[in-house]
Amino acid sequence: MSPSTSKTSISCFICATVVFVTCLVVGVIGAGIATRPLQFAFFTTTKHPVIGQPSTLQPLDSVQDNQPINLPLGTNSSGKPKIWLYHDGATGNVSELATAATRLSVKTVYAQNSADFDVHIVGKTSIHRFLNRYQVPSYFDKLPTNIQGDLGSIALLAEHGGVYLDTDVVVFRSLLPLYMQTVTAGGPELVSMRDTKAAWPSFVHGFMGARPGSPLLAQMFSTCLDFIKMRGNCTNVGCNRPYTKETFGWAEMIYGAGNKVLKEYMAQHGDTSYKVVGRNEQYTPQPWGSAASHLFESNRNIDIPGDAFLVHWMHHMIEMQYPKAMRLNEAQLMDTKCMFSILVHKALGI
Repeated sequence: MSPSTSKTSISCFICATVVFVTCLVVGVIGAGIATRPLQFAFFTTTKHPVIGQPSTLQPLDSVQDNQPINLPLGTNSSGKPKIWLYHDGATGNVSELATAATRLSVKTVYAQNSADFDVHIVGKTSIHRFLNRYQVPSYFDKLPTNIQGDLGSIALLAEHGGVYLDTDVVVFRSLLPLYMQTVTAGGPELVSMRDTKAAWPSFVHGFMGARPGSPLLAQMFSTCLDFIKMRGNCTNVGCNRPYTKETFGWAEMIYGAGNKVLKEYMAQHGDTSYKVVGRNEQYTPQPWGSAASHLFESNRNIDIPGDAFLVHWMHHMIEMQYPKAMRLNEAQLMDTKCMFSILVHKALGI
């Protein structure tokens, strides 16, 4: 393999973005790929008219979270709802995110949503400043990162409402039409997407929208906190078991305990308390390993539906399988002809 070929391959590794996507309408990406077209699905506005226009793009090097925080619960100086993103080491700036891929992804959130939302990047040292009623435990910073993000996001939504997104989400337009359903008279308390392979009802943590003061989110927070205390044999000052994924699990809290709360809540309050705004059953090409290789091949023609809201790629898969790709800087990623680069260019309008 020549040096130039090697460089291209490494640059494209990031585009094995085992793309985690959500849908109302299925879009075909990379039609014409050797064996069969890869299908991905997207949030679309098919049943949800757009409210307002996409936000004006911001310069890539100037995006940061400078919103005031000492405000009454559920309010802010602009009167806009909030988008919450969690990264354990963040205090508010995009530059604090660990990889170029996540930084570029979060910049698309700002670019498309700053006109309609106050966007906050929250971490383990800053989350306490945003919480009053739904406080995370004193040992929060010792918990595994995945548990921090899961509990922190539920706490923030329970306290303030708004939208939670994972930091590996590329956003193509304002999420206001999806959030507005939760604050419309008779609307749901929670909107999310559904993995149709999971038992009903279920939600997907990578995108959640909730109205302020939702009893559903309050109950979910309490149950998740109880889960942590039980798994870790925790007291108010700490846990007696190791602060590891082996102790707390990967997704048992957010999807096991969380979906149980959702099911019980809907049984008591009716199906209208939760609304699925998209499916994600086709969130990754199958079979998982070999088909994913198509996603980081160069020079593929990719068709993104014009009304797509977002694409959620699985960063932990890339970090485990292609660590060299995580060392590329933003310019290197943007210069590739891989899927990730094409998606970000579309989202940033460049």
